Amino acid sequence: MVKQIIVGPRESALRIAEGKKNYTGLAIISISSYTQDILFTKEVQNQINCHDVLNFVFGDLNERDLKISPELINEFPIFDDQMAEEIVQFLNKIKEKDIKLLFVHCDAGIARSGAVGVFACRYLNMDEEEFRKENPIIGPNTLVLETLNRVSGIRENYYSWWKDIVFSSDINFL
Repeated sequence: MVKQIIVGPRESALRIAEGKKNYTGLAIISISSYTQDILFTKEVQNQINCHDVLNFVFGDLNERDLKISPELINEFPIFDDQMAEEIVQFLNKIKEKDIKLLFVHCDAGIARSGAVGVFACRYLNMDEEEFRKENPIIGPNTLVLETLNRVSGIRENYYSWWKDIVFSSDINFL
């Protein structure tokens, strides 16, 4: 059972990858913009003793971005149904394990990882209010969250995340 989900920026992921913090019961969903930026290679996974890692490469783009600048498709991979299915399968795999922390990161720790974190919270039936308190600065990417919801069958729409949102300046990253 996953006990906590933390969304963070690449700098927090770097600290984990460098082994400066030691976690037991850690699972990671790592999102990079470029293939050369993947942090959690097999070697790093073995070094930090974390085998529950899912790496992705896709840009922080949504439908609006693609309408305004369709050429972005040539620069960045786009989040798609296959990626969403991989996340669902990964969550199904780890939900029966003793996972103390699911750490989800992207470059800034706001949009792409925020969408995956919100989805994971809902998919795993965790306390969304607690998730909001622990991850106060996320602003989920619309394309990522809606794709995950559609592929998984969750009926919550993107805008339900913003209901009763309270912004806080208390930021506590790993």
